[in-house]
Amino acid sequence: MKTPLLAAIFCVACGSSSTSNAPDATGADAADETLDAISESDVIDAAPFPVRRLPCLPRSALATDLPGDQYGALEGEVVAVVPPGSSTCPSDGDHLHLQVEASGKRYDVAITIAAVDGTPIGILEKDIAPALPDPGWSGAGFDYPKDLGVASADYTPLAKSMLLSRLQGQLATASRVGIHGRAYADGTGLHNVHRNGGTRDGVILMRRNGAGGTDHAVALRFSGDVF
Repeated sequence: MKTPLLAAIFCVACGSSSTSNAPDATGADAADETLDAISESDVIDAAPFPVRRLPCLPRSALATDLPGDQYGALEGEVVAVVPPGSSTCPSDGDHLHLQVEASGKRYDVAITIAAVDGTPIGILEKDIAPALPDPGWSGAGFDYPKDLGVASADYTPLAKSMLLSRLQGQLATASRVGIHGRAYADGTGLHNVHRNGGTRDGVILMRRNGAGGTDHAVALRFSGDVF
């Protein structure tokens, strides 16, 4: 899908009736100048990705090739949202589990919804410039103050049930995601999708789910994380 501005630019070329191979220097230069003025975020297709949900898989059926205990990012498609209490797929009482498919492989992602000491977890949501890395794992880092431009005081603390409901509501329309965190030791997925400090912060980036085709970021922090 092209933006209206791009569509207008391309119609300059497609609507010409000249059969000459000689370029129209004036028109070409004008189009080039216009394209140069368009940022990368403007030319990314802003259409949301279609949502697809599949039955969740047991841990034995998950891929095992993520680098164990390494921080990074998993880019792929959310194909299952597993609430606490599942008896057949990875699940536990302190996390909302997602299953993300990347290049035909399925991974588990654990999103913290309850602190060990029972204190509410802070959540922050923000639309940011869109990006679309290749599916799979990368060593990309993320830092809340630098990449989101926020401080700990900007977060809203939510009790477990309210945080779970909020996350489920946001993820209901999520398809393509980039999730930063720490890979499990066995390589089947990742966790620590929350404030870790430095360039190792965990975050959920819902691709094209923000206003105007932006990415919608969801970041979490514990009450003791001050930055």
